[in-house]
Amino acid sequence: MNWWQLTAAVGVGAIFARVVSLPPHYWMPGSSDDTDPPNRGSGLVIYTDARTGLQYLGTPSGGLTPRLDRDGRQISTNPQGN
Repeated sequence: MNWWQLTAAVGVGAIFARVVSLPPHYWMPGSSDDTDPPNRGSGLVIYTDARTGLQYLGTPSGGLTPRLDRDGRQISTNPQGN
């Protein structure tokens, strides 16, 4: 493999890794709803803690906050809460 092929392979690999690492709302069609800005999603992602089942909202800039229900309790996939 010559220098140009190696450079191209590394470049393509880096682009692929970046695209795959994006949250699904960036590349999955239909991942927005009527509360999102026109022609793009909000960028929010729901994360679920595997051990506790508690859910968090993540932002594209890296912010993370607990996901709360209308009563102010943190949403959980665990029936007992947390």
